[in-house]
Amino acid sequence: MSEPREDLLHDLNTQFIVKFGMPESRRATVGKATLSWWQSEGGATRCEPECGEETDFNPFNSTLVFNGSHVAPGHDVPVQVYRSRSDGIAATVATLSASRYAAIRHAIVTPRVHALTICKAIAASDWGTSLHPMVDVLADITKRGLWHEYADIPVYPS
Repeated sequence: MSEPREDLLHDLNTQFIVKFGMPESRRATVGKATLSWWQSEGGATRCEPECGEETDFNPFNSTLVFNGSHVAPGHDVPVQVYRSRSDGIAATVATLSASRYAAIRHAIVTPRVHALTICKAIAASDWGTSLHPMVDVLADITKRGLWHEYADIPVYPS
């Protein structure tokens, strides 16, 4: 059964609150940044990068092997396909828990840090997501009011 991205992002943000101590007041800001990140990565979205090459339950294209995951076809790096929604959320949190992603975690949990700063921390990391597409999506969301155009995209599998 399919669900919109917004539902998975809500549950991911709940895990950020639990695991990283993110203040509840950060949900909207972190939601904008993570939705921009997801759109830029194209993971776990029906027919992205191509039909049959989706990264089930892996919105940010993590390479962390987790609970029986396997490598997705069609990627240059070993992006994983997770077996369930809960595995994908847990793997994302586990990946972000690595010391090399401390700047991303810091930007996520720190009050008054803008979504753009979170995107910059992601782009500055070794994750591999470029800043430019995140900034474009973030502008669509914040300046053009297009949250639902991105948040309502169905999560694969459908």
